[in-house]
Amino acid sequence: MRYRRGGWPPMAVVEEDDPTTDTWTPKNDAPNGLMAVGSTEVDGCIYVFGGVLGVPNVAQSTALGFDPVVDEWMQLRAMPTRRQKISVLI
Repeated sequence: MRYRRGGWPPMAVVEEDDPTTDTWTPKNDAPNGLMAVGSTEVDGCIYVFGGVLGVPNVAQSTALGFDPVVDEWMQLRAMPTRRQKISVLI
């Protein structure tokens, strides 16, 4: 499966793509409409860090996890500094 989150204007929408059936399925919205985040996947969970929230594009220290199996977002411990447009490596 593939997932897409957010967009422009900033939105909290999350969708799951099943390429075998060529369908997009809505998932639970993210807790906020961040954009310019860093994200990665580990053991089936998606992690999202930083980003900007709305205008005037204030960087955030947010850290979130998403488990697509149970369709649930988790608030993680915030990063020590605000970041946007970051790379996340595991």
